[in-house]
Amino acid sequence: MNFSFIKNSQLNDTQRLKVARLVYSAVPEFYKRFGVSITTIAPHIAKLIGKKNTELEHGYTLLSNKSVLGAYNAYPAKELKMRQMFGLLALTKSLDKKLPSFTHELTEPPDDSYYLARIAVDESVLRQGVGEKLLNHFIAETELPLLSLHVHITNKTAIAFYHRHGFITQDPDNQQFYLLTNKR
Repeated sequence: MNFSFIKNSQLNDTQRLKVARLVYSAVPEFYKRFGVSITTIAPHIAKLIGKKNTELEHGYTLLSNKSVLGAYNAYPAKELKMRQMFGLLALTKSLDKKLPSFTHELTEPPDDSYYLARIAVDESVLRQGVGEKLLNHFIAETELPLLSLHVHITNKTAIAFYHRHGFITQDPDNQQFYLLTNKR
């Protein structure tokens, strides 16, 4: 299989929609709060890919023969709150919905870290090394020596994956999302 990485801002419309569906699948509990189906929300998420100041502005997609295998989004951790708020407001406006309420508390990642906001792999290629290729690309593209991410505490597969790649759980008492870091 031939693999290539492309910046998310360079995706065509079909690829962008596929990545939007992957973004949804990475954190469905977040997107379900808008009260619309994936079919309805995916085109709105697609509009945010590459949009300035959102969580989906910067990232890469792994392709094989122009087919989307997986994608990730990342940025400096000190921009986390700003990017989350801009993205939430843009999505709310695009959907013409009221701002949903959120109750989870995230442990703040270190300001001097690079934050992996989303990583998602297409179901058809799960457990075939795509997640590892995405994570290795993220690590190679990152200039900061400290990496960070959050993972839902029930996602044992992801937690084990990140632990195998040197990430350490920083807040084991958190009730919803663990903060994991990796110093290279």
